[in-house]
Amino acid sequence: MRKQTIMAVNMQESKVTRFGTVCAQYFAQGVPWFFVAKGFGAMFAVLGLSRVLNDSGFHAALRS
Repeated sequence: MRKQTIMAVNMQESKVTRFGTVCAQYFAQGVPWFFVAKGFGAMFAVLGLSRVLNDSGFHAALRS
């Protein structure tokens, strides 16, 4: 019976792994911000809460 070996990926030795990790982290940070900045505003507008948000300054806080 032949034993399979699993090749460990070392971040120090693999440029592709380092690049892929940075890309994944960048994407993971950007996706939640998109939903907060765009999705909440659209959801609140659909629910009729746009006046409340305008009075509270929530939109201004998201833009800064």
